[in-house]
Amino acid sequence: MNMIENRTLAYYAIANDADGDPITYSISGGADAALFILRAPGELSFRSAANFERAIDANQDNVYEVQVSASDGKVSVPLNLKVTIVNAYEDFALVTHGLAGGTGALTQDMTGVAQRAGQIFGLGKDGLVSYRFASTTRPIGEFFRIGDISTDGDRGALGMASVDTDILLVLVTNAAGDIELRRYQITFSAMGPATTTHRVEFTIPRTSTNTNQGGWIGMGPDGNLYIAIGDGGDPAAAQDPGSRLGKVLRLAPNPNPTGPAPQYWLPAPGNPFISGGGDPYVFAIGLRNPATGAFDGNRLFLGDSGASVEELNLLPLDQPGRNLGWPFMDGTRVHQGTAPAGLVAPAAEYAHGTGRYEGRRIRIGGVYRDARIPGFQNYLVLGDSVASNLWLVPVADLLSNRTVPGREFENRNDDIRWSTGIGSPGNYDKLTELVMDVDGDLYLYDEIGGNLFKFISAAP
Repeated sequence: MNMIENRTLAYYAIANDADGDPITYSISGGADAALFILRAPGELSFRSAANFERAIDANQDNVYEVQVSASDGKVSVPLNLKVTIVNAYEDFALVTHGLAGGTGALTQDMTGVAQRAGQIFGLGKDGLVSYRFASTTRPIGEFFRIGDISTDGDRGALGMASVDTDILLVLVTNAAGDIELRRYQITFSAMGPATTTHRVEFTIPRTSTNTNQGGWIGMGPDGNLYIAIGDGGDPAAAQDPGSRLGKVLRLAPNPNPTGPAPQYWLPAPGNPFISGGGDPYVFAIGLRNPATGAFDGNRLFLGDSGASVEELNLLPLDQPGRNLGWPFMDGTRVHQGTAPAGLVAPAAEYAHGTGRYEGRRIRIGGVYRDARIPGFQNYLVLGDSVASNLWLVPVADLLSNRTVPGREFENRNDDIRWSTGIGSPGNYDKLTELVMDVDGDLYLYDEIGGNLFKFISAAP
């Protein structure tokens, strides 16, 4: 039997007794029996409203199995039921904002996103920076290209952040394999690609392999720059406070960089090793391959790709020195060795796989605070770019001092409707990246179709 989501009443059981004896009803079995209650004789209901996006049945396939029995006190007759929850479209639609075609379409993985008023920039692994205008539908355009990089393995253009209207910070692996933070000064052109000049402002020495580069960067609300770096194929480096690998670094801008070799960034005040015992730029340790993140007020949500799970880590900006566990822990699972005391468990995790609550490459859009899409408000929007899953997780759950498992995420793959409001309707082939702009609007990038989609309300 089918049942539309967001309701509780599932089934009315009616039985007759030939002798006229009174009949009692009970829940007598089934894999999902604990999720049901008899609110009145024969009235089988869910304890809480069924949610298609957050399936909690034993198989997580939205088919709930329960057995109801009727008894006259002498004989009991069971009835096995399967209640299939049917999706009801909710909340949101997607509208095309950047159209595929022409020069500038990213042909490799998007590895970074930055935005400024009216524009969203996408960074490709090969160093192409393309742009789309968020305020109206326009073709993808080549903005500029980043040179002198290596792109073997996980190397390449790793991350990007906007600092000012004409300045982008880009994290790359250079031709020698060192990780560089570069500052690009942009001169805009009305007729074609921009021209740029750049300088190297910070360097992390060459990693031992071309794997696990990480590479997310973002300007925090405290005015500091946060850089997440992978372990570079050396798990032990993640726990070495003297290494910049497997870390979150926190840099403060130097207000007066001078001299023949100016220092553009200083260790941020409050960093745990600023007075000794480790690299003074280190803010947090114990990461494997962090490549996505988003700020929400005075906290940072940071995604880390583990060996068998994807992690969502919570880093309050006023709590430096957190140890996120790698390589002793992989999510909440012991990976190798004996974990030292004081490790911080992830706020959420999900297993590697191809199911609706699995994947292999976490992508974080951000916390949606606006009321324009009511069902998204106060949820973290995230996804996986391998399994192409789109999820919502209540922020309150992520702040509850427990690790939220993937099976508790709300999967929104089947809730998407298409709008013709701005641009043309369409579909996406693969969720590659999620990004939130300065106005709090949320976007999805599809690298296969080369399109950028904006989330809008689907309320009537």
